[in-house]
Amino acid sequence: MKKLFTTFALLTILCLSVNAQWQQTSLDSTSVLCFAINGNNIFAGTQSNGVYLSSNGGSSWDTVNTGLSYNYGVNALVKKGDTIFAGTGFYGMFLSSNNGSSWVAINNGFTPYPTIYALAVIGNNIFAGTGNGMYMSSNNGNSWTIVNTGLPTPNRVNALTINGSNIFAGLVDGGIYLSTNNGTSWAAVNTGMPSGVTIYALAASGNDIWSGTSSVGVYLSSNNGNSWTAKNTGLAYPYNASTFAVSGSEIFAGTGQGVFLSSNNGNNWTAENKSLTDSTDIRTLAINGNTIFAGTFGGVWKTSIVGLGFEEINSENNIKVYPDPATNYINIDIEDLRSTNFDLLMYDVVGNLFLEKNLENVKTSIDVSSFPKGVYVIEIKTVKRIFVKNFVKE
Repeated sequence: MKKLFTTFALLTILCLSVNAQWQQTSLDSTSVLCFAINGNNIFAGTQSNGVYLSSNGGSSWDTVNTGLSYNYGVNALVKKGDTIFAGTGFYGMFLSSNNGSSWVAINNGFTPYPTIYALAVIGNNIFAGTGNGMYMSSNNGNSWTIVNTGLPTPNRVNALTINGSNIFAGLVDGGIYLSTNNGTSWAAVNTGMPSGVTIYALAASGNDIWSGTSSVGVYLSSNNGNSWTAKNTGLAYPYNASTFAVSGSEIFAGTGQGVFLSSNNGNNWTAENKSLTDSTDIRTLAINGNTIFAGTFGGVWKTSIVGLGFEEINSENNIKVYPDPATNYINIDIEDLRSTNFDLLMYDVVGNLFLEKNLENVKTSIDVSSFPKGVYVIEIKTVKRIFVKNFVKE
């Protein structure tokens, strides 16, 4: 019985990972342009129906528009502490400090109300990229000041990202600009990028800055924007990228042809579009735990990131787990995986995640004394493979 039960558990997890596919959520009839995540709460800004909120992993959504002007388009969302800021298409900026139950307009300093395309937070400061350039607030949105020195005119700011004390801004027909002094001044950082390119998306991952363009695909800078290199191998033509999401060493790019994943710093991309049937034009991506959410013209889709882009192997030889059954501790020996850095995940038989940690040693001991009795599956993730092993907790 024990052998049959453990085999069943192992196959259950393998199916969860190998067959990971996109599922459309109940928010399925409106165009979703942006996400913000605050704990278990996922906010979705839409093109014409205001803001939706899910507190159960996207299983259900509620409109949270009290105080928003006419529920018009919300182009950008950002979290600062427990406050959510919403940048709209017609009526400027709004904030909610009660989890979306109500919104308050905060437009002092905007003349006239601009269309807001991007938001970013650095320390106590909030930056708003608009159709009229860059604005900053240092008092939680109570007032806004234009900070355009060095930016070209016109200067519609489509995208923002923060990397340490550096602020990167992506412009329409203007490439990328960098501020190293909190927005006081900006300088172009476009070496290696086509002249006058329109930037749709920016993202920071460690020392890397990713840029998504309207027509020439993805570019990467690993030297603070001093130079850029095209990273388009495997992307579907026509090359464009409107959004990114980062999970460790994995970079997801949302394009007009679906979602693509790179696990090797953009050297190549693979399509991850299983069951993403009629909504492959991706407007925004967000990761919460092990789930990635995609906002499309057809609502919100989601899938597990566990196993995406990986070869999954049931390995009896590469991983040793003992004692099995275990009572208080298990010892894990990892052999011949050609890596010195591993991600360890541990699930129960129905797929609930009990443990997630990074390992740098090939031998480790895990305290399982608090785990309920039952069967568990261990996944060891390396750069491109997942090794799977199961054990019993008594």
